[in-house]
Amino acid sequence: MDHSETPASQAAPVPDVATNPGSSHSPPSTLPVVHTPFKSFKEQLSQLALSMLCSKDLLELDMSMHAAVHQSTLQGHYLTPDASSALIETYGRHGQLGRLREMYVNAHVALASLDSGTTSDQALMRSVSWSRVEDRMIMGLAYCGLLDEV
Repeated sequence: MDHSETPASQAAPVPDVATNPGSSHSPPSTLPVVHTPFKSFKEQLSQLALSMLCSKDLLELDMSMHAAVHQSTLQGHYLTPDASSALIETYGRHGQLGRLREMYVNAHVALASLDSGTTSDQALMRSVSWSRVEDRMIMGLAYCGLLDEV
């Protein structure tokens, strides 16, 4: 499976239909997000993220966890989808919408890297992880009071 993406410095800008009145088409429902190409899962950091599910210590989340996750993803080492989903819900509980959305993008990069496999167990694992990410995004958005985005 090829995990190559356009590097952030070479990414093409996404046209903004709102600033281009001559455009006759509506904006795409999903805009491409620039991210570092996937290299591997960071298992130890993933375990730490899972242990912080629903943490009430926002300072620790921002100073240690977010910094470590951000640094790791810049190198292409992502949290597992389940660990990212735990942080999605946790940041939602704290009303940290920017962090929540960042973890959502990271979760989808991780999900895309999962081998869909040929066995029913591999397919089930990917499906369960995807459902968990989406469920926790719904919860996170609800915690942030963005019910119209749910």
